[in-house]
Amino acid sequence: MRDLLISMAVIILVMMILFPFRSAIVAAITVPLSTFISVAIMYMAGLELNIVTLAAMIVVLGMVVDNAIVVIDGYLEYLGKGYEPKRAAIDSAKQYFMPMMLATLCISVIFFPLLLTMRGAFLDAIGVFPWTIAINLMVSLLLAVTVIPFLEVLIIKPNKVSTNGNVITRGVQRLYNRVLDFTFSHPWFTIIGGIVIILISSLIIPSLKVRMFPYADRDQFAVEIFLPEGKSLDDSRAIADSVRQVLMQDKDVKCVTSFIGCSSPRFMTAYAPQMAGKNFAQFIVNTKSQEATIDLINKYQPQLSEHYPGAYVRFKRIDYLEVPELEYRFYGEDIDSLHVAAERLMSRMRDMPELEWVHADYFEPSPYINVTLDPVASAQLGISRSTASLAISAATSDLRVGQIWEGNTEVPIVVKDDAVLNYTNVKDIGVATASSILDGSISGKNTTVPLRQVAEVSPKWGETRILHRGGERCLTVTAQLASGVYASPVERKVADIMENETELPEGVRTEVGGEIEYVNDAFPQIFGGVGIAMIIVFFFLLFNFKKFGVTTVCMAALALMLPGSLIGLKLMDNTLGLTSVMGVITLMGIIMRNEILIFEHAIDLIKKYVEEHGDWTVDRKAYNAAVKQAAYDAGKRRMVPIFLTTATTAVGVVPMIIAQSSFWMPVGVTIFAGGIGSLIMVVTMLPVVYWKVSTK
Repeated sequence: MRDLLISMAVIILVMMILFPFRSAIVAAITVPLSTFISVAIMYMAGLELNIVTLAAMIVVLGMVVDNAIVVIDGYLEYLGKGYEPKRAAIDSAKQYFMPMMLATLCISVIFFPLLLTMRGAFLDAIGVFPWTIAINLMVSLLLAVTVIPFLEVLIIKPNKVSTNGNVITRGVQRLYNRVLDFTFSHPWFTIIGGIVIILISSLIIPSLKVRMFPYADRDQFAVEIFLPEGKSLDDSRAIADSVRQVLMQDKDVKCVTSFIGCSSPRFMTAYAPQMAGKNFAQFIVNTKSQEATIDLINKYQPQLSEHYPGAYVRFKRIDYLEVPELEYRFYGEDIDSLHVAAERLMSRMRDMPELEWVHADYFEPSPYINVTLDPVASAQLGISRSTASLAISAATSDLRVGQIWEGNTEVPIVVKDDAVLNYTNVKDIGVATASSILDGSISGKNTTVPLRQVAEVSPKWGETRILHRGGERCLTVTAQLASGVYASPVERKVADIMENETELPEGVRTEVGGEIEYVNDAFPQIFGGVGIAMIIVFFFLLFNFKKFGVTTVCMAALALMLPGSLIGLKLMDNTLGLTSVMGVITLMGIIMRNEILIFEHAIDLIKKYVEEHGDWTVDRKAYNAAVKQAAYDAGKRRMVPIFLTTATTAVGVVPMIIAQSSFWMPVGVTIFAGGIGSLIMVVTMLPVVYWKVSTK
């Protein structure tokens, strides 16, 4: 909420600087008015104010004033032509209503297909984002054509406001006029140069850090202590107490909550606690700040992770990512082959400094006693598998013989034998025969035969845990990334090891899981949603322009967002993930709004020419000259409104960047840098492209 209020204040301040004073007042009124009305509608629709809806409102805040800016700019233009204020306000709202409606629909609709294609945590993360965007934009459109004309007449008087802007906008316009003259003098240089810039900037993509979900900005972290299978609760408590004492002595630690032999509740949606056991302990550590959290993890992870023999102490930063960072699966029927393949990979992964805690999900083999009934001897004495199993269970396990009730609570009665059995004791376990059971029921006496007389009893080593995935035996190798390391470059190294250095036993196949699988599953969902949105937007534009050429240019022009957004992400060292993708989608909507404003103005000028002089069949040369002039005038006329709307949108996300939230900062960087970059590309390239596409 604080960032939203700061964004509102920053946008109003920028408008006061860039706009004439009275125009700035009218535009500024729409910011709180639109926001409060939108919040009321969201409340009635059951949409809560949370981190996602607040972020969406900050993102859309700059665009909320765009419609007002366009209408006010048109009003000032009509005043400059000598129109009476009331007539100027009405004509301005009428002229720009359809372009604004089309632009608003395009920006809104571009998000909704994601609700159809995305699932799981991705859908949970952005489920209310499209609705928040759509509500705010529709409210701003309604205000722009109803409230703004009234305020224009009331506040902006013809003799009290400059219709040519202020010093800043006039300076921007003069600079742009010179740029526009150059681009129209060198049209193909402008078009090819723009394409080259887009292609060169695309080379940045492989160097970007990729992480679909960022770390959580929390003043706490988790400590997970793993001991080998079979260790007692006392062993876990001893190590846990030692780690706790170290942490509590640190000045940056506020408190430590312990869970010995059990795991914590699920206090965060994306954090899945480990399965509890006697050989496991967990802490939730509260720190003094987010920065202290990172410093503590970096300090104690190398010190304590392998400090205790036979145990691993994991310091885990709270994360929105639901899966392990690196995961490799081996499938096959032969367990020994799975172990061989996994050990070959783990031995190489443990040599990589980028990785920590390389381990498999199978436990160490444990000793057990194998009992195989002699089919002949057991049959002669009437001993079945069930009889032998019952006898062994009674001698080696706890035996429930009844229950008592304490109020409504059932308390079992269990008979226990604390004697420690060895191999010889197991062989001598007595098993009742069928005849002895019958005789015992008559005489009250029951005799047994030693287990060794009816079965082969032998000690063996074997697996205590065999896991399956999709019905197949699966052994999974998991690794944790070191601090500051991202999965993509490490995965490429491991993939090279798998392909060139690891020989798989016969019958074993591999599969990559973890974050790489997660990302590979996410991008088709994102691209599918954006693809559906592009198809819908294409037909919206085609219906409006009724020209395939112009519509195709509009769709291709969406690539103009790439240079600025990619350079911004690279310079700010932000990750390419779900939130930055949302910023890119927002940029696509902004570019569509700008190109609609430019092309609609050019089309109106060409229509006026055709009404007065006829179409291109009358005089092709004169028509083409009119097209060129219309494209030139459209760029020149729409430059200031596009500059103002882009400026308000860009500064609106500055609080997101300043706050440095790992979740929302990539959105702010993408919109800020991409908005400025697309502004330059749009106003220099699109008028020239429209001229060339529309020439007969």
